[in-house]
Amino acid sequence: MKKYPPCDSSNCRDQLLEKLGQIEGISISGDAIEKWPSVDLNNLAESASVERLIGVMEWSFQLVKSTELATGSSSNK
Repeated sequence: MKKYPPCDSSNCRDQLLEKLGQIEGISISGDAIEKWPSVDLNNLAESASVERLIGVMEWSFQLVKSTELATGSSSNK
């Protein structure tokens, strides 16, 4: 993740970690965001938690899309 824009910046990864940390049932340590953290979806018992996770995923997709548009590159290469 940290090899590719926009998450090649620690600021982006910190934002992602903060957004994920606000979701009940998700706990990712600060140093884990630099690796390959996983989320046990069984911990997302509340539908509100699932909705928030979807919101974070949509935020990250939009961030990647806007970065690709701004730089003229694509992560599908």
